Amino acid sequence: MRSRTSWEGPPPDPAWFKCWFCRKTSKQVRTRYGAEFPVRDPNTFAIITLIFICSECVAKFAEWDAMKARGKPSSS
Repeated sequence: MRSRTSWEGPPPDPAWFKCWFCRKTSKQVRTRYGAEFPVRDPNTFAIITLIFICSECVAKFAEWDAMKARGKPSSS
């Protein structure tokens, strides 16, 4: 029986993954943060992809969230 948490095949190369939002690679950004849970196939529960977000997108979302909390309209 196949494990529900393992990859099939060789482990993926982390350099292959891009930011989920801006699609920048690890060479284009300072830091990437990985999600705690991967995206899984709903039928087989196999891991489809890992999700990463770059430090630039984290900063943009933090700024957007702070403006939203203050009640200011967003510029984007």
